[in-house]
Amino acid sequence: MNEINDNESVRIPKDFAQNVIDSIGDPIIVIDPSNYKLLLANKAMSDQVKGVDLITGSMTCHQATHRKDTPCNSSDDPCPLKKVIATRSTVRVVHVHFDDKNNESIIDVVATPVLDESGNVVQVIESFHDITHIMQEKIALQKSEKMFKTLFNNAGDAILMHDMEGHFIEVNQIACDQLGYTRDELLKISPIDLNSPEYSKVVPDRIRKIHDNGHGIFETALVRKDGSTVPIELSSRMIEYAGEPTILSIARDITERKRTEEILKQYTEDLKDSNELKELFIDIMRHDVLNPAGIVKGYTEVLLNMEDNEKKIQALQKIMDNTERLISMIETAAKFAKLGSIEELEFEKMDIAVIFKEVVENFRPQIKDKQITLEFKAKGTYPANVNTAIEEVFANLLSNAIKYGPQEGKIIIDMIDADDNWKVTVTDFGGGISDEDKPLLFERFKRVGKGSVKGTGLGLAIVKRIIELHDGSVGVEDNPAGVGCVFWVTVGKA
Repeated sequence: MNEINDNESVRIPKDFAQNVIDSIGDPIIVIDPSNYKLLLANKAMSDQVKGVDLITGSMTCHQATHRKDTPCNSSDDPCPLKKVIATRSTVRVVHVHFDDKNNESIIDVVATPVLDESGNVVQVIESFHDITHIMQEKIALQKSEKMFKTLFNNAGDAILMHDMEGHFIEVNQIACDQLGYTRDELLKISPIDLNSPEYSKVVPDRIRKIHDNGHGIFETALVRKDGSTVPIELSSRMIEYAGEPTILSIARDITERKRTEEILKQYTEDLKDSNELKELFIDIMRHDVLNPAGIVKGYTEVLLNMEDNEKKIQALQKIMDNTERLISMIETAAKFAKLGSIEELEFEKMDIAVIFKEVVENFRPQIKDKQITLEFKAKGTYPANVNTAIEEVFANLLSNAIKYGPQEGKIIIDMIDADDNWKVTVTDFGGGISDEDKPLLFERFKRVGKGSVKGTGLGLAIVKRIIELHDGSVGVEDNPAGVGCVFWVTVGKA
């Protein structure tokens, strides 16, 4: 096709050429290189420039494809026609074209010269293939790869990738820094060789497990370039990389964790020794100290019964009082120490009202001595999941109410429905407790504002510990009557 015009002699070839190029799906145009005007355009090209006769309208190639009146002349959009004229050969470039709605497309342009007998370019045939989606996918892939490399090389842990045969494919910079190798050196080492001898033998089995399960977490030790080892936790997962099944492993240095585990292990052993010493001390206190104290008390009672000298009786009574206090302290301290080592109790369904009434009966002599009026307001049954140690709680609360209440005073015991719990209250009419002292009451060895009343300061601490083992709570409030306190504990209903 050396020339296309309206002469009858070339009409059939022109029509034939039109039919041929119309059958091609990509847009095609034939350009007059002397003025950039279109000589021929196929249907695919005409469809892009709707409503315009490309040929009779004397439209130029840059008008048809770029919607501008001047030829392309930039480095981003080099003019293929000019290149063809300069080289007299086929040229391939990537252009940005615009349709009739100014929508942008990325086009692969192939420009081919038509030469006359003298070798001059008399026409240029250009074909356009839309590669917008391909370029968009390429850009997205490039962004994805860039993001992957950024994350890969800036992760806080070492990352190693190897195939199913055990050949490293990729490693990040952290892995190189952590192990002392260059990237090229690491890629030449197998996972078996990188693991320390005690772990290298299980590497094939580890690969099999990851393949079968899709993932796995393992502890191992990797060998640095200098021969030292670093404890590692491997979090591995099957992925597809470059179309092949690949194992990606995040290798976390657990040196500090191992050091902490050793410290905790040593601390546990020391704590075990300490607990054994504590139990030994408690046994010594209960037997080797309590027994002599009991003997002292026994002989003091004998001497009191034999003596009629008032001064000697007073002295012996002081010995008796302090000996009883010593025995009470030893028993209470031993009881608290034992509770401190218990993590849980066995519970059974019991009526706590019955238990508290039995405690009251045990304290009848003290109640009678101080001429106290005791009102047991709780009526009916109060089933709860408790341990028999709950009796110690009730005994401490009642003992304190008697001990710190006034002569001829009053004590009220009640049990209140508190949703899933029973709230047991012991109300006294004593001197009361200041708000700043209330938080200290349930701490061991804390005794506040009790004047000459003797005690170890462990009673309420024992109460708190037993109730904690029952998953309950303790507290103290001012008596609404205006005088004294209300001590309370909660236990779960059965």
